[in-house]
Order: sequence, then C-alpha cells, then structure tokens
Amino acid sequence: MAITDGYVRSLTWTNEGDVATLGIWGKYDFLGHAMSIVNPYSLECLTPVTAVLCAYPVNRMHEILLHNIRQTETLLAICHQRQIPERLMSLITWLSMRFGEATPEGRLLKIGLTHQQLADLAGTTRVTITRFMHRLEAEGRIYRLPRRSVLVLPHEAHEAKSQTQPTR
Repeated sequence: MAITDGYVRSLTWTNEGDVATLGIWGKYDFLGHAMSIVNPYSLECLTPVTAVLCAYPVNRMHEILLHNIRQTETLLAICHQRQIPERLMSLITWLSMRFGEATPEGRLLKIGLTHQQLADLAGTTRVTITRFMHRLEAEGRIYRLPRRSVLVLPHEAHEAKSQTQPTR
C-alpha cells in the first residue's frame, strides 16, 4: 500500500495486551503486512487517508526498505532515551521534522496525536505525557494549539524564555 495523503500508525500488541506503535507513516510511504514480520500487525488511520493498493515497485524496493528501516531505527533510538521529557521532546521534534511544516515561529505538527498515542509511541503512560507536555510548554519548547496541533519552537526561543525566567 502507498499512502498518497494522510497519516497512518502501524502497531501491534504486547503479550500483556498493550499497544506497541511500530511507526508513523505519511505521504509517499509504502507499508503493509508484506513489509512486516510482526504478528499481530495492524494499521490505524490517524487522519483521513488516501492510499493506493499496489505492487511494490521492484526498481525502488531497496530505497523503500532503507527508508522504512531508517524511520524505525530513529523511533527506536528515541524510545531508548532514559529521561522521559527529553524522549518526548525528541519524539515531537522528529515528528515535526518528518511531517510538520516550517513556519516563521517554528515547526508546526498538525497530525493531531492524542496523549495516549504519544504515550504508545514513547513507551510511557498518558498521564506522564500530559504532565510533560505541560512542562515543555512552560519551558517554551513547544506551544500547543487547537485540534492537538503542536508548534515546536526553535532552540533560540527556548533559550530566551529560560533566561527571562526567575531563578528559584
């Protein structure tokens, strides 16, 4: 399957019944059961999606597989960061670089992931994600917008805000 518009989450379940997100995919990504050895394997539309069922283009298979491997490795590396605030910030930054759009204020991510979906991606709980989303916003690292959109602010904006904060 080739995605032509929208966002999809590939996922599986642990033996305990918890969701394990395998990846987030968007426009021009190829995915499906044929490209995974995980069982069970499921796809969930995160937004309205347009996709085409097609044979994988043999002349591009190497490129497609490398792309998917790199995305999965990046997500795996993010999920192994020990500190959850940094893991969450890395995850949001990666998502904004991969799927967001540049604005004068920063990178705008409009996928609209719920806190539970972010928790599934980050390997933590929804409550923890909610707490650290508030913290990241208070630190000036992100700005939350309507419809679960997130503006990832540039490092300079975060530095400027932290310098104006009174020390305790």
